[in-house]
Amino acid sequence: MSVVPRMRTIKQAITELKATDTETAFTETALRRAISSGDIPHIKAGNKILVNLDTVEKYLSGELIISDKLPRINNIRPL
Repeated sequence: MSVVPRMRTIKQAITELKATDTETAFTETALRRAISSGDIPHIKAGNKILVNLDTVEKYLSGELIISDKLPRINNIRPL
């Protein structure tokens, strides 16, 4: 049986992180930058950007390995 990923919008992800850790210094802007730099994988659903909350938590804990990043060719990432 597969586990359904906990996909969240950027704002929802930050809200859940702040609920878990009220003292977090990780902001919505920092998450957006990590997504745009390719450090955190994401998908687009219409106009929304969705991230896997487990992946964001791995990124913050240092468990996300650089090889997990999607390769980019001429700044274009494959879908």
